[in-house]
Amino acid sequence: MKNILIIVKKELRAYYNYPAAYILMVAFLAIIYFFYFRPIFIIGEATLRPLFNILPWMLMFFAPAVTMGLIAKERERGTLEILTTQPIRPSQIIIGKFLGAFLFICITVLITLTIPLTLAKFGNFDWGLVISQYLGSFFLVASFVAIGLWTSCITKNQIVSLISSIAVNFLFIFIGFEMITLSLAYPLNIIFKKISILDHFYNIARGVIDLRDIVYFLCLIIIFLFLAYLSFLKINGAKTKEYKKTSNLVIIIIII
Repeated sequence: MKNILIIVKKELRAYYNYPAAYILMVAFLAIIYFFYFRPIFIIGEATLRPLFNILPWMLMFFAPAVTMGLIAKERERGTLEILTTQPIRPSQIIIGKFLGAFLFICITVLITLTIPLTLAKFGNFDWGLVISQYLGSFFLVASFVAIGLWTSCITKNQIVSLISSIAVNFLFIFIGFEMITLSLAYPLNIIFKKISILDHFYNIARGVIDLRDIVYFLCLIIIFLFLAYLSFLKINGAKTKEYKKTSNLVIIIIII
């Protein structure tokens, strides 16, 4: 646990000590605020629905931009070898880097709480619904970070990691669109809809906290963290027996 916390602190310092992270935060929040306040005064309703309608599309780009260098940058700079020679297990490195990126993005998303806190003077927000919406956004962030960590493990190039992560995120969003599901025969249309990350996020964002949606996000996060762990073992020339054992475990989880 101590090693994980050290890596988390290292990652957070890396984000907040460089201006690129602040540029990403400002750009993300500026676009979010613009698309929220543009229709909200026309609607005349105290709601965060416009914010969370645009949030998945913003996180689809923002999360990969944050995670693209988690492992790829270490490999590119040659610092990964130094990290792996420390008395730290590969699983601790993966979890630490995941939590560091997750916390950074969640802190950025939580800055948008200034919207309901400010507008609460002019309208009555349903705070139970607001809590549910932010809970859904945390699950969404964790899923995109897990995907971004995996793509960062499979390439040395940060740009390739960025593009790959955006593509996978978009795939998980796009397969749930009605134009896709309506063109497919049963039961493929149901399967695609259930695989789509957008459908599960909006269920929680509407205030419906269903155990099936939570299980979906947890499974998605675990699968991509396992894939990242497997790729990380391969990078470090893991023993064939350990690699095959982990590989079989990942395959079983994906099948389930």
